Amino acid sequence: MEKLKKMVAVFSENFFEKFFSAWFLSSAVILMVTVNEIAIDTVNIPLFVVMFIASYLLVSFAGALCGKSVPAILTVSVLLFSVFLVMRSQSIYTYIAAGLIFVLSVKHLIDKNDGLDIRMNKKITVFCLVFTVVFFFSILTALSVFRYLTFATPNFDFGIFCNMFFNMRETFRPTVSCERDMILSHFAVHFSPAMYVFLPFYYIFPSPVTVAVCQTVAIYSGLIPFVLIMKNRKLDSFLMCMFSVVYSANAAYTAGCLYDFHENCLLVPFLMWMFYFYEKKKLPLMFLFALFTLMVKEDAFVYVAVFAVYIVLTEKKIVKGASLLFVAFVYFAVACYILEQHGTGIMSDRYDAMISGDEGLFGIVKTVFTNPAYAIKLIFTTPDKDARKLIYFLQMMCPIAFIPFVTKKSVRLVLVLPMLLNLLTDYGYQYDISFQYNFAIMSLLLYVCVVNVTDMEKKKRDFLSVTAAGLAAMMFFMLIVPGFSSRAKDYFSQQGKFEEMSQVLDSIPDDASVAASTFLIPYLSDRTHIYEVYYTTHTDFDYVVFDMRDSYREDSLARAVKFEEMGYKLYDCSSPYIFIYKK
Repeated sequence: MEKLKKMVAVFSENFFEKFFSAWFLSSAVILMVTVNEIAIDTVNIPLFVVMFIASYLLVSFAGALCGKSVPAILTVSVLLFSVFLVMRSQSIYTYIAAGLIFVLSVKHLIDKNDGLDIRMNKKITVFCLVFTVVFFFSILTALSVFRYLTFATPNFDFGIFCNMFFNMRETFRPTVSCERDMILSHFAVHFSPAMYVFLPFYYIFPSPVTVAVCQTVAIYSGLIPFVLIMKNRKLDSFLMCMFSVVYSANAAYTAGCLYDFHENCLLVPFLMWMFYFYEKKKLPLMFLFALFTLMVKEDAFVYVAVFAVYIVLTEKKIVKGASLLFVAFVYFAVACYILEQHGTGIMSDRYDAMISGDEGLFGIVKTVFTNPAYAIKLIFTTPDKDARKLIYFLQMMCPIAFIPFVTKKSVRLVLVLPMLLNLLTDYGYQYDISFQYNFAIMSLLLYVCVVNVTDMEKKKRDFLSVTAAGLAAMMFFMLIVPGFSSRAKDYFSQQGKFEEMSQVLDSIPDDASVAASTFLIPYLSDRTHIYEVYYTTHTDFDYVVFDMRDSYREDSLARAVKFEEMGYKLYDCSSPYIFIYKK
């Protein structure tokens, strides 16, 4: 009789938790095995019933073996369901709905156990940290490489950096021909001497693949100082692992690598090291990495300047903060002078919506100060009157569970202010999570997350860290994993096609001048003269190369006619995917 009671208790105790755990778990399995689109009639009812019963039995036995683990099983089940759901739907609105369910499951878990008592020794902690980095890094790097191998990386902005690194290897000068339809230094467009950091790697492995890999390596290298910051602030091993997931899966970093390589990736490790040495009170090293940050790009002074203001407001140490602020503004002034006198000038046109007339960057400050109503209106208003800025804000904040706003010390919100750079503009790429404009902003946000969590009582910090890790992972699987699967499938299923395209392009002499379709330029970038057909105004090339794949064939044929009128003849059409013309 006692055995029967125990058996009944295994299945009846915590019934509702086990019921919902089994429901979400079986639904996750159905989503995983179903190949059709999500629709009302896509679920096989008998299969679902079998899966539900099996899941209920599994949850019941797991709960009996592990004691008070049913709430944790419920949270994991919800997370698995949410991951497969957002992967299939790829909708931000579905993500929000699934995210809310996950948040409720985490709250239930924390309340039920009055916080989490998870103890991890050093070996387990190191294993979790390494596994986290390797897992997310591998997927993102593979996606970046597959984009190149499947001829899906355009001239802007991958081809221009491939051409720049080729010229840096040959002449040590960052010249590029396909950025402004002429041979000029890339530093005339963006003053980025920090780019020489990558040159030794490209010199040894001269390939566009190296360029793609360097970006992800740079971003994930910032996890080293980030972990050291958490260790310095005495966060426990579990929190360190959770925030490592938040960092590694973060959409601002991972999705920002999609189009494609940018110098901004160096902002992530440089800023993180600057924060770490500030925490350790090693001022010479803090200033050194502040200088490295400034050398990434002319507008990087904003992030250093904001951090300098943060130092003044939090520590009341005016000399230290003011010195850093002075360095930032002096460097910015020098960079602006160089770009105005020897380059193409500062790209203030991206903020035309905030500038009246020809006031330049000063006009932005003037508008914010004299017309705050207009500035506030612009923050979430787009030219198309849609919700893109709001969606962007949620994509930035959900993977960090809005932790930057969870503080009693409002002065820390200073570190959130740089996000306004991407909101006070009509330049759509800046409020798009898939571009590089979020790298530095997210670094500031992650730092303030750690600072805020340090001050919280255990129950709240456990709730927010688990929530952030889950929401970050969900967005990674929504934005990155489907793209990785699609690109990998394209490459392996059409490998012969891409090898054929490569062989045709290899037939063009290395010293020839070439104009090419945008997705062919990265492959042809190892030459002094390479131009994009769409933008070029030149008419004298050795070869003109057109992308004849189905999606680009019509446009390529129309442009080919114009070159035929200038005397170019079809030189090589041995492949249906690429046509080469020669004058």
